[in-house]
Amino acid sequence: MNQSLMTIVISIFALVFSAFTWVWTWRERQGKDQRDLFLQVYERLINKDIQRGRRILRQTVHSVNDAKTLLEDEPEDYDLANTAIAMLDVAALYVYQGYIDRELFMKKWARVYARCLDSGRHFLREREIRDPFVSAGEWQHFLDLGEEAIAWLESG
Repeated sequence: MNQSLMTIVISIFALVFSAFTWVWTWRERQGKDQRDLFLQVYERLINKDIQRGRRILRQTVHSVNDAKTLLEDEPEDYDLANTAIAMLDVAALYVYQGYIDRELFMKKWARVYARCLDSGRHFLREREIRDPFVSAGEWQHFLDLGEEAIAWLESG
């Protein structure tokens, strides 16, 4: 084998090895980034105010009128419930965008979404009725993942 052919073979090998290394590093980094984001979202979802907002939502809002009464009588609690739904919506968006592993997320949070879904629907409907610039569709990720969570739980 002549020297120039050997140089070409070594160059091609180095290029392939570099590409393989880059892909491997990229996949490892992507997995780490996904785990880190999951942990950040998890920590945010267990924040005391977010937990309190979910509890207020589940225990207080069983109808659109309940949501309206909550706003009128306990505006701070209404705000906590609203913040909880907003955080659940953002987490669901991350799941749908593939930033967070869906199966892992469902294992940890499906029950929460399932429990919050009906109250959340009433809450969002109250906002939609009261404010013409608000649409329940703005919270579609929360609503969709809530439905998916119920199906996921029922399937086993």
